[in-house]
Amino acid sequence: MLDDSERRAVAVDFITAGSAVVVAALQLRSFHPPFAPWVAGVAAVATAGLLAAADRSRAGVYALVAVGVAAILGIVWAVAAADDVFRSVPWLLLGIGVGALANRLAFGVIRPLPDFRRERV
Repeated sequence: MLDDSERRAVAVDFITAGSAVVVAALQLRSFHPPFAPWVAGVAAVATAGLLAAADRSRAGVYALVAVGVAAILGIVWAVAAADDVFRSVPWLLLGIGVGALANRLAFGVIRPLPDFRRERV
C-alpha cells in the first residue's frame, strides 16, 4: 500500500500526464494536423521506457534529461531549418502523455513504486 507522500506523487504524475493528453486531444481537434499516429506510438513507448528507467536509477534520470535536451535541440534545429515541425506536436504530446500514464499505472497503481522513486519522493 502507498503511504501519503507516494500517493501524492502518483496523483501528481497522473494529473500531469492527463493534462498532456487533454491538451493534445484539443490540439488534434482544433488544428487538424496530418494523420500521424505513429508519432504518438513512438513517443509513448520512448516516454514509458525512459520514465521507467528514471524511476529505477540515477543513470535513468540522466538518460531522461539527455533525451529531453536532445529533443529540444532537435526542435530548435527543425524550426531553424524552416521545417513544419509543429504539425506533429499534438501527436507527440499525446504519446508523451499516454506513455507517462502507462508507466505510472503499471508502476504506482498495479505494482508498487520502484525503490529509487520512493526515495526521491
